[in-house]
Amino acid sequence: VRLFRSKWEAVVEFGLVDAGEILCDKAIQTYDKLLETHNMRMGAPLGRSSEVFKQFAEHTMKALDVTVMSHSETTGFCTLPEKIKDFVVTCMVLDICPTFARRAMMDGLFTMLSRVLGDQDLNESVLRTWSKLYRVLEQAIIVNIVEY
Repeated sequence: VRLFRSKWEAVVEFGLVDAGEILCDKAIQTYDKLLETHNMRMGAPLGRSSEVFKQFAEHTMKALDVTVMSHSETTGFCTLPEKIKDFVVTCMVLDICPTFARRAMMDGLFTMLSRVLGDQDLNESVLRTWSKLYRVLEQAIIVNIVEY
């Protein structure tokens, strides 16, 4: 966990706003491409220059930051759903394809990490760890949606 948090500190130093815009821009591009490939109509109306996009990117990075910092040796991520409840209520979108959204967010996360940390620090093991962290956040989001 310490090594993971030190990598996250590099993201924080890079700037959560800038990193969030990279992540969300790539995620939206990937999501739109997946929808087009599968001939589906569920586009996310988030233009890169819109205020909504910037707010979504900022909220997404704050949620990732809370996820990274919420792990404890004794309780793991048990407190995470409560800590991100406001994020879920603010950013909840129900008219999306969950499988495509996950794939798009992972693509965005990996693109952002590649730019921030550099490709030399992103081997298969590291990418799997970040993927698991995103899944923890995703599960906490689902808990909040179910309880909403």
